[in-house]
Amino acid sequence: MTITMPNAVHLLSITSVLILAMAALCIAFVPESDAEDPVESYVYESSNESFPIRANTLFGIDPASHVQIVTMNGAISLSSDAISDLRTISSDVTLTMSGLTTEDLTPAQADKGCKMFSITLRNSDGTDHPLGGMVTVSLPYEPGYLEITSGISVKHVASDGTLTDMPTHYEEGCIVFETDHFSEFIIVPAYETYADLLLISLSILTLLAVGVLVLFLLRMRKIHT
Repeated sequence: MTITMPNAVHLLSITSVLILAMAALCIAFVPESDAEDPVESYVYESSNESFPIRANTLFGIDPASHVQIVTMNGAISLSSDAISDLRTISSDVTLTMSGLTTEDLTPAQADKGCKMFSITLRNSDGTDHPLGGMVTVSLPYEPGYLEITSGISVKHVASDGTLTDMPTHYEEGCIVFETDHFSEFIIVPAYETYADLLLISLSILTLLAVGVLVLFLLRMRKIHT
């Protein structure tokens, strides 16, 4: 059988379409898990306020993994940079998360209901080990009566007493914030926000009550004239 040029072109076109269709079907049915490896997750727990990070604890862990260290007073999640740093330590370091306290607060801070806590990462000789990247800190926190959780803030306390606001939010019973350095921190409650709201509401109710009273007196005066 002789295949003419038009027939050959037509046959080639059909073959090309069939090949493209089969390729598309193969791509469509490739499992998602084969296309992208899931992120590994590691959780290390301690029954007290400290957790010793051994020199080989994070060795071999992919920095892209999710690594969380949980203590009795809270938890931290490590960024990839922090994981990379701790993978290379040559001696043990100890993470310590203290509980909430009112010690070392100023009288004004104590009156506001502030609480202080500290987080340290120290080498075996007692010196501070600098963080190699950001970490996310989660602290269990029970809001006070009439406290507005969206207004709660955390402030970093510098060695000279300077306070720096940390981006903070409240999530599932915990205060959550990010930091690239450990030190002392202060939790500032949000009672003032609620008090302001109550004062505004009371002022509006007072104005409404005065307005109603004035209208009542004017009506009574009209009746008696």
